[in-house]
Amino acid sequence: MPIYTIATVDAPGDLLPAANAGAPPGMTFAYHHVIAKNRLRDFWNAAANNDELKNANFTSFMTTLIEKTYERFPQGGSGGNVRTTLPAALQDSNGVGIVKGQMEALFDAVSNQRVLTTEQVPRWANEVIERMLIWAPGNLHKGPSLRINPNMPGWDQRWDDGGDNFEHAANLVLDQPTFGLLSAIEADMATYIGSHDSKTRLDCLKRIGASFPAVHAIQTVWPFDARQWYVDKANGDRWRLKAKPT
Repeated sequence: MPIYTIATVDAPGDLLPAANAGAPPGMTFAYHHVIAKNRLRDFWNAAANNDELKNANFTSFMTTLIEKTYERFPQGGSGGNVRTTLPAALQDSNGVGIVKGQMEALFDAVSNQRVLTTEQVPRWANEVIERMLIWAPGNLHKGPSLRINPNMPGWDQRWDDGGDNFEHAANLVLDQPTFGLLSAIEADMATYIGSHDSKTRLDCLKRIGASFPAVHAIQTVWPFDARQWYVDKANGDRWRLKAKPT
């Protein structure tokens, strides 16, 4: 039985700046995922169920993720009174900052199943590991919150929000190397989650482990550029991405 899985997908808290910061009057911003939140959650849970959190390729990209998260908050690199200056998203339930060494030790314990009961998993473990994995800046772009999603009439994956699926329209926002990398990672995650063959899963983990650190190295969310968007009056004044000029 896996000892640690992610049940829900929460907001990033103050691990990221407020999504709506800098929004012009009359517009609200949101963070949009390229690889969907649920895909990332299901990938972690599949690795936990397969007892492959400890696989070297999985630990490779998680170690990089922890490292890059704390580069954004360098005060978390050591102990002592600096703990109190960490954002709330990196604090435990008593308001004490979780420093990098603690997080590395927790991931090592969880991935090797040395934590025996849920009571022994620190109360902050769920939220913090989840937020670091699911809200990595390189997999996010900032855009209008009022978009067409897959459950609405007229939705088109070329211009619109991906919803619970990979956002193909993000290729109009991200640079092509990063979008291609995320597209390949998404495909490997989908294969990994659905596979019952250990070799297939391990091949996927190897590719993901090699590719994901480059995404984690991106330390800021892909920004909003008004030139890339327009309001579709025929679809409830919702925002859509424009095709790239030819």
